[in-house]
Amino acid sequence: MGVAWSPSGRYIAVGTNSSPFVVIYREAIRLQYPTNLDITNNILTWSAVANASGYRIYSNEFLISDIITNTTFSLLGLSLDVGVNEIQVRAISDNALWLDSELSDALTIIIEPPPPEYLDIPENLNLQDDVLVFDDVLNAAAFRIYVNGLASEHIITDTEFDLLILNLPPGMHKIQIRAISDSANFNNSTLSEAISFYVPGATDTDSRIVNVSLRAKINSIWFPWEFTMANSAEISQQQFDELKQSVFDELSNNTLNAIDVDNILDDILI
Repeated sequence: MGVAWSPSGRYIAVGTNSSPFVVIYREAIRLQYPTNLDITNNILTWSAVANASGYRIYSNEFLISDIITNTTFSLLGLSLDVGVNEIQVRAISDNALWLDSELSDALTIIIEPPPPEYLDIPENLNLQDDVLVFDDVLNAAAFRIYVNGLASEHIITDTEFDLLILNLPPGMHKIQIRAISDSANFNNSTLSEAISFYVPGATDTDSRIVNVSLRAKINSIWFPWEFTMANSAEISQQQFDELKQSVFDELSNNTLNAIDVDNILDDILI
C-alpha cells in the first residue's frame, strides 16, 4: 500500500504496486480572516493567520496594497479618502489547499481635511490722488477696507477704492486691506501693510497771510523752518497740528536723517 500527496497538496493517491492507485480529493479550506487589527502611530498590525502566504490591505473595500508577507503595514503616504475609512485585511494563500480568507472586521480611521490655506496678502497699496489702488489676489472674492486697524463697512470687489467715501475726520489715517474668501478651501488673508492717508482740516476763506516759524531737531542740530499760508487771524490746535505734519512730511522727503518729530517746537509767529 502506498500513499502520496500531489505536488499541490490538493489530493492524495492511495494504492499498491499491483493495483491502480485511487485518487482521493480534498476540498480547499478557506483561511481564517485576520484578527486583532490595531493602528498605532499610523502603523497597522494584526495577528498572523495559519497557512497564509501573505496579506492584502483594503480601505472601504478598495485594495490599497500589494501582497505583503509580514503582519505590519504603514498607512503613511497613502491617499486615503477624507472622512471615514474602514481598514480591513485579507489573508492570501498560494497553496491550492487553502482559499483566500474573507475580509477581516473593519478598523475605522477618520482622515481630517487639510486646513484651509490663507489667501495672499494684498500688496502694492498706492494712492492716486484720493483713490487707493492695490494688486489683485488670486482666489479672493472681495476686499475689506480697514481704517486705523478697525474694519470698515466697505467690502469691495474691485482693486481700487475712493477713500473720500470713508468721510474720515481731519488728520493722518492708516489704511489697510484684507482679502476675503467665499470658499471653504481658503481663509481670509491677514491685513496688508498700511498706507497713510492724510485728511486736511477745513480751511477758512479769509485770505490773510500767517507767517509760521517752526524749528526741528535733526541729528541733534536745530534747524529753522519757515513758511507762509493763508488762514484766519487765529490758528486752532487742529490747524497747527496739520502745519506740524506738513513740516514733518517735507523734512522726511529730504536727505537728512533721524528726524525727531517730537522735538518740532510749537513756536508760531504771527
